[in-house]
This record gives sequence, structure tokens and C-alpha cells, in this order.
Amino acid sequence: MLLVALLWGGWYVNRKGFTRNWRQVVNSEFEKHGLSVSISRLTLDPFHGLVARDVEIFDVKSHHRTLAKINQIVLDINYSNLLHHQQFLNGLDLRDAKLILPLNPSDPASPRIQISKLNARVLLPPNQFYLSKADADVLGIHVTVTGRLNYPEAFRLAADPNAPPPKPGQSDPALELVSRILALKFESAAPELDISFRGDAREPEKIFVEATLHAGQVSNQNYRLKNIHCVLSCQDGTVNLKKCVATDELGTLDASGRWEIATGLGDFQLRSTLDLPGLLHAFNFLPSVDECVFYEPPVVEVSGDFNSHGKPAFTLIGHLLLKKFQYRSVIFNGFNANFSWDGGGWYVRDVLLSHRSGTIAVKAEQLPGDFRADLQSTLNPRALLPLFPAKTAEALSQFDSIESANVQLAVRGPKFDFDQCITTGQLQLKRAVLRGSQMDRAECKLLIKDRAVTYQNFKIERGDGVGTGSFTYDFKKHEIRLDRIKSNINPPDVAPWINPDIVRNVVPYRFKVRPNVAINGVVQLSGGKNTNLEVLVDAPGGMDYTFLKKNLSFSSISGRLLFTDGHLKLSSVDGSLFSGRVKGDAEISLERNSPDNSANIEAKNIDFAKLTKLYFDYDNSQGQMNGAYSFTMHSDDSRTMQGSGRLVVTNGNIFAIPFLGPFTTILNTIVPGMGYDVARKATATFHVNESAIDTKDFLVEGRGFNMLGKGKLYFLDDKMDFGIRINAQGLPGVLLLPMSELFEYTSDGSLSKPVWRPKRLPNL
Repeated sequence: MLLVALLWGGWYVNRKGFTRNWRQVVNSEFEKHGLSVSISRLTLDPFHGLVARDVEIFDVKSHHRTLAKINQIVLDINYSNLLHHQQFLNGLDLRDAKLILPLNPSDPASPRIQISKLNARVLLPPNQFYLSKADADVLGIHVTVTGRLNYPEAFRLAADPNAPPPKPGQSDPALELVSRILALKFESAAPELDISFRGDAREPEKIFVEATLHAGQVSNQNYRLKNIHCVLSCQDGTVNLKKCVATDELGTLDASGRWEIATGLGDFQLRSTLDLPGLLHAFNFLPSVDECVFYEPPVVEVSGDFNSHGKPAFTLIGHLLLKKFQYRSVIFNGFNANFSWDGGGWYVRDVLLSHRSGTIAVKAEQLPGDFRADLQSTLNPRALLPLFPAKTAEALSQFDSIESANVQLAVRGPKFDFDQCITTGQLQLKRAVLRGSQMDRAECKLLIKDRAVTYQNFKIERGDGVGTGSFTYDFKKHEIRLDRIKSNINPPDVAPWINPDIVRNVVPYRFKVRPNVAINGVVQLSGGKNTNLEVLVDAPGGMDYTFLKKNLSFSSISGRLLFTDGHLKLSSVDGSLFSGRVKGDAEISLERNSPDNSANIEAKNIDFAKLTKLYFDYDNSQGQMNGAYSFTMHSDDSRTMQGSGRLVVTNGNIFAIPFLGPFTTILNTIVPGMGYDVARKATATFHVNESAIDTKDFLVEGRGFNMLGKGKLYFLDDKMDFGIRINAQGLPGVLLLPMSELFEYTSDGSLSKPVWRPKRLPNL
């Protein structure tokens, strides 16, 4: 019965375990060694001895903080001491145990790391914790731990009271670290992490811990490190990164640093020639670097201090050197910069960006409430088009520097913000092209303020012409402001620099010699309605202008052009034409949908022969023409012209006008020899409508006779419907008045080759 009882008891304690009281005794023994545990089962194994199963280890001060979970622990018991109620736990053995570590002991729902095949030997002499050796594979890393801790019961793992609470949606750094480690691939043997420690738990700041990590052939995505070797120690309250060396296919990383836990102060040094873009891409840092291609590895040197308990958290100073590299589709020859930052301010100096078209040199600093930057550039902005947003690139694409430009800028403001800074500087251009129009040389002072760029006191040279003045591109108001601009450059060449839309309005005015132009006003962009641009033109060398499909050649001309929203107003126009003078004004619509124009013209002493030759191809007209004409017209369609005017021709050969030429013969039939009396004067008031000149008081004065006419001349269709009555002057005219209807003639045929016939006696 005794044997059966012993066998049954052995089976029971092996399968069911000891009672709760026995477990409590063991729990109390763990607390003497500084550990708070909860044992689900305490069993007796015939081969291993006393085994604690499903053990949960807590923080002694905070039982809700789970430090670890272990599936089984073999207990080394001093049974003599157990019977005498003395410390009886000599040590612990972990054999192929499973260990679960929560990433955040304070959070029951925290993700956990599971460690399998944990083997360890722990000795627990009085007031000591001695780990002779522990090894396991953790996240693919082979970890070995050894060490000794005196008075382990004094050890406390407390949370940082200064740690800020996590923000909503903020990722857990520990979980992020675990996920990144899991993403690594170890192509050769598993990395080895050796940890050793020693010290007194009563003086945790003096505990010595040293960790050494060595790994070879570590890869993540398409990036691979050949090897990594790091040595980290903690002693006397100072964490010291003695060495961290990593190499890849292109270069080496060498880093070191230290941190004083009590004061929070630390420093670090780093130098890298690694394949930085590949490394950043592998760990998804700075995605914009993916757009870079480095033909040689970047050189990065950084050193600095930090304070984990205060602000600023970091201060650093460094150097960045890039040799030939490509960003997007732009290839640069190199980049160099020195920089520093202390949390309250920063500076960059010796910044030099090299491109085949030139260089950009920059130095800048930000102090509290004060930002300063100086820039000097000889680089062609067109080369950087792929780097700018679409609208900016479109604006810059209209400029091309054929020879190196020189730009100097000084930026000042309270902080690095375009809207709050004022920029001054100088611009010097050699040969360049703006919107397809070339300039030979240009220089000006620059002012950038309130999102507007002002080119002050500019001087532009093109050929023998020069333009001076000031103008402003206002990006905020979407307008161009021009101030006191004077130029003797051909206007069609200047217009593209101001606004391409003006070009088509200037092209019709074809100057024979470069005119003198003065410009003031505003040009509204982006569909704005505030355009008000005044252009004063003085062209002593003359100008050609197409009117009614014929070219009018002015030997000199001056006038005022006022561009407003959709309209062009010409005033004070005064020109020399056909040996006479022409004055007038006009309203020209620039709207494509309603191109209605109007004009008032006054002519004095115009060579009548040249005018009729141009418009009617008459060869023998003579005399001077005076008159005035006001009209409206739809676009340049001559058939839509409507107007009225008056006309006086003196000292001319009126009968040389083809449609009046046959009257020489007619007058000779009435009074022999009268047809050879050249008519010297003609007057008329007229209206123009439906492609016809309509007059009711056409008067030709000869010696001894008058010709009175009325009707329509269809000048665009070579037709006419006109009637003329011949009256004798003086007493004969009075005596023959009852018979005047006998001397009325009419023609309704061709205007260029008319056939006149008597109106009352058609058979004669």
C-alpha cells in the first residue's frame, strides 16, 4: 500500500502538480531574489526534478506589468534548507524553454516576442543573480547572455515619468523596430549578439553592460550590407557606443557616441560612404531620395550633442559631399555643403551646386526671428525645369540663357518663408532668349517682396537698340506693372518680353526704323480685367500699316496707344502720308468674339495722285486732298465698314479719275473746247455702307461749268450707280437752267470703265 501510495503520489505531482500552498512557498522564494512570479503548476519530473510550468514574471512594484512568460523552469532546490525554512532555491535551468516578452510591459495588449529553444543556467546564491550562460534565437539573431548581479531584489524596472503619452495613430517604436528586423534577410550565418553584465542592483547606475553584435551578408529588398560590427557598453550611468562599423558594396559607415543617463547629455560622430540611397530606400526613409541616382557614393560627416531631458534635443554639425549625381532627369556635376543645427537655429555655408551650365553658391542661417541667405548663381534656370511644379516650369521654359547669367540675391526676413522675406539683388545677362525674342545683354537690380518680382532700373540691349525702366511680375495679383520704360528697340521684339498676347496687337505696326517708345501701366494676366497700359510712340523713320488690304507707308508717325481690357485706343496719332498730314484716333477691339473697331481720320494736303493710284490704280490723278472720315468696321472686313466724311480735292485733274474721264468728250459735244478745260476742284460729303460710297452733293468745278453728282460707288465690287448733271456757270447757267435736265448723265456699269449715257434722251 505504501508503494502504491508513493507511485500514485509521484504520478499526481507529475501530472497535476503540487497544491497552491506549495506554489506560494516557491513564489515567496522568488520574491526573496527580487522576482515576482505566478506559477500555474508546480510539478515533479523524475528526471529533471521540480519543474515550474507556465510561469509569469511581473515587476515587483507593479504587478500589472508583465515582464516575461516562460513555459517551464527547472528548479534547483536545497531540500535541507526547505525543511529548515531557509532560502532553498539554488538555481534555475531553462531547457528548450519558450519565453514570451511583451514589447510594452505596461500594456496588456502589447505585441509580444516569442523566443523558443531557450537554454539557460541561473544560479541564485544568497543576494546574487548569476547567469552562467543563456542562449536563444531571437528574431533570427543568435543571442548569448552572461552576467552576475548582486542584490537582485533591489532591482526595479520603472517607466520614465517624463515620457510623453503616445499620440493617436502613432506607431509603437518597439513594434516598428521588430518589424524592421523581421524584414531583414541573413544570407550567411545568423547574426550573433553577445551580452554580458555585472554590478550591484542597489546602485543601478554603476551596473556594467556590454553588447557586441556581429553580422555578415544582411539584406533588405535590393540592398545588402557585407558586414556589421557594433560594440555598446553601459557603465557608471553612461551608455557608450564604442564602435559601429558597417560596409556595403560602395563604402563604409563608422559611428560612435555616448550618453549620460542621469543628465541626459550625449554626443555622437558619424561618417558614411555607404550606398545611402539604397539604404534609405530599403528602410523606406526619405522617399524623395528614390528620385536620385548617385554615380559615386555620397560622403556624409555628422557630429553633434544631444539632451534627452531638455531642449533642444539635438545639436549637430556636418558636411555633405556629392559627386556626380542625377535628380529626376537633371544631371549635376556635384554638391557640397557644411551645416549645423542647435534646435533654435541653423546655418548652411559653402553650399555649391555644380551643373554643366553653371553653379549655385548659397550660404544661409536662421536665428530666432532672423533669417538671412545669400545666393549667387551662374546656372541656366532652364536646366532645372524638371525640378519645378508644372506652372513654375512653364514660366521658366520661356527663358533660355545662351551665355552664362549672373544672379546675386540677398534674402532677409523673420523666418524661412517666401511670403515674409524681402529679397534684393542684381541680375546680369549676356545673350538670352525670352519667349522666343533674343536680347544681347541685360542688367538690373532685383526686389522680391509680397510675392512680386521687380526688375529695377533695368537696361536691355538688342542690336543697336536699348530699353530702360522698371517692371514688376506680381504673382499674387497676376499682373505685370511697367514703370517709366523707354526703348528704341523694335516693338514686336519687345512685346514678347512683356506679354505674348500683346504681340499680335503690335505686329500690324511695321516700323521702318526703330521708334522711340515710352511705356507705363499694368498688364493683367490669367484672365484679369485690370489691364491699363499706355504706350507712347514716336517714329520719325516712318511706319507701314495695312488699311483696307492696302499698305499705307507713313514717312513719320507718332501717337499714343492705350491697352485696356479687350480694347486698344489710339489717340493723338499724327503722321506724314503721301506728302501730307494725317491725324486721328481709333478704338480697336482686341476681343476675338466682338472685334468691332472705330476711327476718326483727318487728312490735309494728301497727294491725291498717290492715294488714287494705291486704292484705285489711277495713273493720271493730280492735286491735293483734304478731308475727314469717321467709320466703324468689324475686324478687318472691309465690307462691314460704315462711316461718313467729307472730301475736297484741289489743284487736280479731276477728269483723270477713270469714272469721270468720259466727260471730256461729253463736254466737247456740248460746247466745243470745254472738255479741254481741266477741272481743278472737287468736293463731296459721303457715307459708306454695304461696300458703297454714297454721296448726294458731289461737285466738280471747272472754268465755265459745274458738275453736280449723286449716287453710289461700289469700290470693292467695281460697280457704280451714279448720276451727274452739267451746269454752265454765271449768266449762261441761269439762262440754260430750264434745259439743265437735258445735260444729266447716268452710269450703272463698271466703276473702272464706266459708260455714261444721257438720262433724259437715252437715244441720243
